[in-house]
Amino acid sequence: MKPEILHLPPVFLAGAGFFGNPFTSHAAWTEENEIGLLWNRYFSLMTEAGFSYPGGQAASSEAKAEGDGEADGANLRAGECAGASGAAMPGEFYELHILHPQSLKTGDYEVFVGHQVPLEDPVRWDIRFSTKVLPGGDYAVFWLAGEAMTDDWTRDLELPEGYRVDTGFSVNKYDYRFKGMDRLSESEIQVYAPLRRD
Repeated sequence: MKPEILHLPPVFLAGAGFFGNPFTSHAAWTEENEIGLLWNRYFSLMTEAGFSYPGGQAASSEAKAEGDGEADGANLRAGECAGASGAAMPGEFYELHILHPQSLKTGDYEVFVGHQVPLEDPVRWDIRFSTKVLPGGDYAVFWLAGEAMTDDWTRDLELPEGYRVDTGFSVNKYDYRFKGMDRLSESEIQVYAPLRRD
């Protein structure tokens, strides 16, 4: 798999985080594991704070399920279809997996979910929200669809000479192409793999 190599500026994110082993109670790619619960908590925070979905892609789950990809829901609020089976993601959201020094030994790592906000915007977000700055730099950018989303993509990544993946963190980006946990075979996500030069 040959990704596109992009040099990206820093991205400021607002959202919610979790640290630990997200799969102690349920398997990966289920709504019941700690990552699924984190998404639900994040969308609940958005609802309580009264914010609309970010990204200009808000749309009804019915329209997205039909694949029209058009924005139509200016008044759609976070939580209306968060975690709902068969509901497409309304907007653009990020999921970061961040390793820490003991992660490979303990299985514990950090997961952060959220959305992009302007760098001057953190004053809008109350104390219940966490913030992250996604570092600027070179990224391998590619799409995964269906079962490929659950596989180890690092094995098949063909990078230009002189590059290697920075395994300290990875980024998944979700939008209307992610159809829901019960429709993974119809879904796509975009991956941003940070790169280092040899």
